[in-house]
Amino acid sequence: MKGINKVSFAFLVSVLMLSADTAWSSALIIAMPNQKTELHYSKAVRLSQVLIDAHRLEPAAFTIANHLSLLDEDSKMKPEIDEVFQQLYQRANKPNNVSLNQSSHSILEQLKHFSYLRRLPYTLDADWARSQISSDPILQFKSDNPELRFQLLLTTRPTQIRIIGAIDKPKLVSFHVHWQLPDYLEHNQIELLPGAKASTAFVIQPDGVVELISYGWWNGKEVYFAPGSTIFIGLRSLASENEDLNLQIAELLTHKVGL
Repeated sequence: MKGINKVSFAFLVSVLMLSADTAWSSALIIAMPNQKTELHYSKAVRLSQVLIDAHRLEPAAFTIANHLSLLDEDSKMKPEIDEVFQQLYQRANKPNNVSLNQSSHSILEQLKHFSYLRRLPYTLDADWARSQISSDPILQFKSDNPELRFQLLLTTRPTQIRIIGAIDKPKLVSFHVHWQLPDYLEHNQIELLPGAKASTAFVIQPDGVVELISYGWWNGKEVYFAPGSTIFIGLRSLASENEDLNLQIAELLTHKVGL
């Protein structure tokens, strides 16, 4: 399951124009909150040009952590969040299953602390975008509503990764080149909860790519994490009862704002 799609479902954004033949009258605004500024365009513009202009404002940006969203109601991801939270709530209150109750409650409380904004499924590297037309859409609104805008989150290279899930101490930890998940767990004294899946975990790389990794002593494989990654240790499954939920949580975390 390595290299799960950046956004695992086909997400077509109706306000993104993928043809150079169409022009619209409304202006385009790209909010850049981390830089406390905005990019304004009076006509349609290619994604690559937006990324070039943004790079001039933040030349030290860590490219693979760029996060582009459309600021509309859909971007808030309320249905997806409600679905995941409801499933975790049900498991947290399932009778006669203390380990599942504890782990589900812990994961639910962790997820509640994050903000989510639907990540648009594009590689946010100007050179990559310019290399093929399908990766370099024209951005422009169909609507004349001036409140519609995009948001581009740029950050400098992180020095930490985040470890969350069915563990006793979810936390930000220092990033180390070549370290594997067992290294992070051991050196940071992080223990799995009884309801944790003890053989596989999800790594959400900063660009939203999800990888399923094996980390048990009997099945471990080397997978390297970029700084700014999130590692999610999901719920143990009997007869695969929690596999879909674990994947849903990993997919939700691809849209988490920041580290």
